Amino acid sequence: MVGKKKKIVVGEDGDIVGDLNRLVGGGVCLLGQGENIKVKEFVSSGATLLDIVLANKFPGGFPTSSLIEIYGPYSSGKSLTAYSILANAQKQGWIACLADSERSVELNFLSRIGISLQELIYYPPQSLESALKFIEGIIEMSLATKKKAVVVLDSVAASVPQAEIAEPNYDPQASVALKARILSKNLPVLISKLEKASVIVIFTNQERTKIGAKFFEDNTVRPGGRAIEFYSNILLRLSKGAVIKDETTKTAIGLICRAKVEKSRISPPFRIIEYPLYFSHGIDDGKSIYNVLLEWGDIKKMQGFRGMDYKGEEIKFRESEWEGKMENKEFNDHVKALVAKRLVITYDK
Repeated sequence: MVGKKKKIVVGEDGDIVGDLNRLVGGGVCLLGQGENIKVKEFVSSGATLLDIVLANKFPGGFPTSSLIEIYGPYSSGKSLTAYSILANAQKQGWIACLADSERSVELNFLSRIGISLQELIYYPPQSLESALKFIEGIIEMSLATKKKAVVVLDSVAASVPQAEIAEPNYDPQASVALKARILSKNLPVLISKLEKASVIVIFTNQERTKIGAKFFEDNTVRPGGRAIEFYSNILLRLSKGAVIKDETTKTAIGLICRAKVEKSRISPPFRIIEYPLYFSHGIDDGKSIYNVLLEWGDIKKMQGFRGMDYKGEEIKFRESEWEGKMENKEFNDHVKALVAKRLVITYDK
């Protein structure tokens, strides 16, 4: 039952915002003065192209106080991309947290992609409920200490509801949509707290084939229902492109990851970019920038060389020399500015 209604009385000074704040307990502001609602910080993914399309600015990345879902079919680079985000969060001075429902972490690999194991907060949740409590604890820690954190749940698909674990003879019929119901109940609470905290929550999820789908329907489904996609700030779908093979042995050493921004509340959605993922060290940002500049014509093919304009002059280099040139900060800033000029969308006011 709703309590006794408060009567809205606008004061003689006409301070509507002040009167509304007294009525609802605070939080009302004029939008142009609401500095608290602006995204102040971003965490890089490690891929410049992805950072720019996510934020529509440079430098960009994943926005703070947001819920992100990274999903796709198997072997599409979901976990690898999430680990890269954790590595970059640590470089930016943020706390990195991993809830590993899949129990698939390989320590040497985490170290190779740049994660400091001594500073990584790791938790293998026993159930979906315990994973959500862990995430809520990180958010409350941030609210209490003003510290910044990125927390990854890898993955929603591998997180099992407590009821299915506790009851050995649990009725399968009773578990229909149980995971979806748990998420639908808990996510609004997390979102209300996340809004005020300097935390980025990332869920990885699998994309599976829907049984019985008609030929004209979407034949894919994700575990956990649709609550995540409704409450999330960004939906990022990854798919596997070409496999990268060693030139000598012809063995697979990586893949081209195709990322599509299916939903975004801070930038134009439905944009697609690609970046190479290597099994040895993760995202190769320099190579992704090289590929796109070559595609756009900013890097020109010459007889045995590559050429591009730099400081008003045409410079020549071999493809094998690109990685070394990207280590020069001035050159690195120049080529990233070229990429940003192409990818950032501006609108007339």
